[in-house]
Amino acid sequence: MKRIMAPLLGLAALALAACSGGDGTAPSPEPSPPATAATASPAGATPAASPSPAASASVATASQPASAALAIPAAYQATYRELDAALAQFESLIKGHDTGRIGAISTSLIIANSNRGAALFAPGNTPVIAAYLDAVKAMGITAVEVQISFPIMTPDFPDEARYIAFYKNVVAMAHERGMKVLIETSCLFTGSEYTEIQFDYSRYSTASYFAGRRAQAVTIAREIRPDYISLGEEPVNETVFAGIRFSSAEYVAYVNSTVAAVRALGGDAGRVPLGVGTGTWQADLFNDFVRDANVDFLDIHIYPLTGGGGNQLDVARRMAASAKAKGRDVIIGESWLYKASAAETAANPGASTAEIFRRDAFTFWRPLELRLMAAVLAIGREFEMPVVSFWGGLNFFRQSDWTPELDRLGYAELGARFNRDTTAHIVAGKLSPLGEEAKKLFTRP
Repeated sequence: MKRIMAPLLGLAALALAACSGGDGTAPSPEPSPPATAATASPAGATPAASPSPAASASVATASQPASAALAIPAAYQATYRELDAALAQFESLIKGHDTGRIGAISTSLIIANSNRGAALFAPGNTPVIAAYLDAVKAMGITAVEVQISFPIMTPDFPDEARYIAFYKNVVAMAHERGMKVLIETSCLFTGSEYTEIQFDYSRYSTASYFAGRRAQAVTIAREIRPDYISLGEEPVNETVFAGIRFSSAEYVAYVNSTVAAVRALGGDAGRVPLGVGTGTWQADLFNDFVRDANVDFLDIHIYPLTGGGGNQLDVARRMAASAKAKGRDVIIGESWLYKASAAETAANPGASTAEIFRRDAFTFWRPLELRLMAAVLAIGREFEMPVVSFWGGLNFFRQSDWTPELDRLGYAELGARFNRDTTAHIVAGKLSPLGEEAKKLFTRP
């Protein structure tokens, strides 16, 4: 099951997948559509009059009362019940353990994700980034996560210097606002529907690929100066998108050689905390990193709630415990409510991802989204994590009530429908109801 889930969840880390064009507008809330993606809800399906009994029983544990719960469309009720049950199970487990403090609450800075390529340089992009930073800071968010993919900061890629200057400015903008920056690194999602960038990784052997990754990490530490660098967080993506195959030992060797190269820089650049990690679906590899990687922190990604290995929140908690037992800090570099049943993730791992992300657009998920965020924050407090990050920051500004008409739209159409409204709401600092409720979670004493 873990192997089947890996390609699917590799896509979940994409954070930007829906790139705008070069007009400087913010990306739409969802990744770009796959070549084939079935719509989950049949055309014309009507919503239920009220949440299912299982949902109603636990919705009151979120920050809104059960009476305010939104109607759940019939086609999504079974998935809603499954996710509700997984959350309820974990809520009973974590109760009383979340007594520590989190260093920084973060969200993904999707507008600066490197899969956008040259669209990052559009004149309107930097002002939207500034507005986004201001708006999420007002929510109580004190850090942002940014994806910088290999090889955009190497001589192998056009505009190397321009990318370096762009990301130096992004980090400076965050630091000016008193916010920390977590840089996560991987490969570009080239050759897929998730980016317009075309890049041929077949020129690299495993050894030369890792040498390039190491050189770019040194550049990030020396030139960009973030507060944290994750040297890998969903390694399966590097096989899925770049075609690079590696053993656990080879990945550990890349990480340890990169740590040594960054430390050799000396000064502030050489002291930046370095980490590596996986999603919950690669817990075995994570354990190899805990044992063998000479890093400052371990990085966990949380997306599915159900699937192989049991309740994935509990899997994440056990992963964090294993790292802390070795004296390592742990962060949650990405997390979000992945709106899929265990059966969906197992049955259609290649094409279902964009369809599942498409579901983020609808407000009826809000009680579960809030409970997922509360559960992740509880894990962060239990292990006193330096950073806990939430992927779906754009949803803090724009979601829509479900209608049959909207649910008929494909992934790209739905994203395009929301694109400009999302940008306008970011610039105005106008939060969605999800954003308003999340703010209460993030600013609690």
